[in-house]
Amino acid sequence: MKGDNNNESKIQHALSQYKISYIIILLKFQDVRVDKPLIDMLKSYMDYLPMKDFWKHVIIIYTNAKKQDSDFEEDKAKIQGKIIRILDKDDFRPFKDFMREKGIDLPNKLIEFYCDNRNKPERDQKYNRDEYESILSLIEKSQPMIAKIDYRDVENITDNNNGFKYWTKTRNTTYTTCSGQQIHKSFILKKEELWKK
Repeated sequence: MKGDNNNESKIQHALSQYKISYIIILLKFQDVRVDKPLIDMLKSYMDYLPMKDFWKHVIIIYTNAKKQDSDFEEDKAKIQGKIIRILDKDDFRPFKDFMREKGIDLPNKLIEFYCDNRNKPERDQKYNRDEYESILSLIEKSQPMIAKIDYRDVENITDNNNGFKYWTKTRNTTYTTCSGQQIHKSFILKKEELWKK
């Protein structure tokens, strides 16, 4: 891994500092789509956390779900599982191949919630209260994605093709997931040019 990759460093820091149980994705209820930024974000997490059960740690929250509307249940039925149907299209074959390379199971079911986050009078908040409580209850009862982190720092002096020598400090990290899977990652903490032959 490249030590200067911003996404990787943020993920590594978060995993080392907090007990993370889920990755939460917000999507608009009226316009469910899977675009490049979302795919790139998922690939960053999958690259750093190639967990076989990765999708069990993803929560999809559909926002602006108008629960008080008479056709809400009908619209909800159309949206349920839509992400899986989108990912199953030929356009997403490279993404599915990427998941297989990482040893990640393809999703057959997703954790989905529906919230109406528009400004509404207090009397209408009942449409969200149960949903929010369900999300919080799920998170509180769950195990963190990473159960244990072990690491060892290694220092080396290396040459490159131009005859320059570098002192490099590398952190070799082993993540043990809540399901017992071990993930090994190495990234550069610091690199300094020393001298030329």
